[in-house]
Amino acid sequence: MNVTFCGHAQITEREALQNWLQTVTQSLIEQGATTFYLGGYGAFDSLAAAVLREQKKRYPQVELVLVLAYLIIMGCPMRYLI
Repeated sequence: MNVTFCGHAQITEREALQNWLQTVTQSLIEQGATTFYLGGYGAFDSLAAAVLREQKKRYPQVELVLVLAYLIIMGCPMRYLI
């Protein structure tokens, strides 16, 4: 099972959100999730990645994949490819 987390640049109630992410990710892993795709920008993405790095210690089969918002070619971000 593949799961994607992508969120906001800023978050409030960090501790409550962290607890929720721990509960949700553990449940997903126990249901068979093995690959988690994560955004690489902002507070939510960082928090989700941190929680999943901790989960990976307990569940080594978990794979974390960084999803980049923009393709960078020769040092220049390509926002749209036509």
